[in-house]
Amino acid sequence: MGRLTQCPYEVVHHSALAQRLGVRPDQLAQLAAWESDPAFTAQERAVMRYAAEATQQVTVSTEHIVELVCNVAFYNMVVRVLVPLEVEIEEDAHDNRYKFT
Repeated sequence: MGRLTQCPYEVVHHSALAQRLGVRPDQLAQLAAWESDPAFTAQERAVMRYAAEATQQVTVSTEHIVELVCNVAFYNMVVRVLVPLEVEIEEDAHDNRYKFT
């Protein structure tokens, strides 16, 4: 959601968390091309498709999974607080080196 909503704070923090949870660096680097890049599985694409639709259109065409619905809704709320308040990224968070694109 952070990339789709132009929220650098969320992108930096979530890319660091994603790496700790096992998301590969090539996946983070190719995130903007998730629909076609071979770094992502069909299941990962389905989750990202749902998240993108829910973020950009609110209504979705995919099956609903309660945990996924709640997670996407929560982080959409977070970016709607971070962006208008222009919350700055902590200095030590920049060590992550993720490029916001």
